[in-house]
Amino acid sequence: MNKRLKVISIISLSVFGSLTIWLTTHWLVRGQSRQNTRSYLPQPYAGVNEKAGAIKGADERAIRELADAVLLLTVGDRVPSVFVSPYKERLIRAELNYRRGQREGIPEANTVRVIDELVRELSAPEYAKTDEDQVHDTRLAISSLMPHFIVQQPLGSGEESSNGPPYTVDPTMSPLEAVYVTRFLIMQKETNESSLITPTERAELRATIKKLTDSGFQLTWRERNAVMAALIGQKLHTETPQLIVEELAARARQQTAEQTTNQTRVFLSAGPSSSRYKEMQEVFHRAYTMKVSDAVVLTNRSFELLGIED
Repeated sequence: MNKRLKVISIISLSVFGSLTIWLTTHWLVRGQSRQNTRSYLPQPYAGVNEKAGAIKGADERAIRELADAVLLLTVGDRVPSVFVSPYKERLIRAELNYRRGQREGIPEANTVRVIDELVRELSAPEYAKTDEDQVHDTRLAISSLMPHFIVQQPLGSGEESSNGPPYTVDPTMSPLEAVYVTRFLIMQKETNESSLITPTERAELRATIKKLTDSGFQLTWRERNAVMAALIGQKLHTETPQLIVEELAARARQQTAEQTTNQTRVFLSAGPSSSRYKEMQEVFHRAYTMKVSDAVVLTNRSFELLGIED
């Protein structure tokens, strides 16, 4: 195996992924509008959901099967076992301890710590960072696809479903979930330019939408997400027509009324051509060409920050 493939294999275990974001975004959009995911959820996503649903307590055999499914989804099936096995066993031990009640769940803040550390190590721009809101929103979206893997919980008293999906998720994650969610977010930083905004910019856009809804402009949670994505697209592509938030909200409402999946997907996604997207390709090129020894150190550091013991 050549040096570059070794580096990519190791960094993949540090949850760098390369699955096609267009398809993933398409599934997430569809998952937000449907209740029954089994009729269209593709492999290997369906495999993860099924294996997670089969676990009863701390059944080691079932947990190993889930770990195999998660790693297949995370790093694929072409990474030699010599690279995967040590991390797989580490993950299984952590998952067993979690399900036996011997360790607490992993907070969403740990995913933020991992990504921020990778940003620092790779000299990535500020907009490569994430925050707890983005981690939580990502978990909610993934749960709509894999509800057995990221279990949905009823909303508590005082929580408004109009501002989000009609369910919530546990504030902490299992080790296997934490690895997958972190890998998914990093994948987005590489392939989905809509994720390339700073935490401060994201907070400002959220405030813009909140101001709109506080003024009496009612939006469903899916429409709010669509408006957010459109605002991000305009921020990244200032050369395109800049619509005010009320116009974007009206479009989101129209799309809901029309129930047109293709229009929704186009509205949510912008073409990967912004300057930020191009800069991130350079960041990932540096990651994929680093020394193997440095990649191993970075992988172990990522697991430590995530809270997965050696």
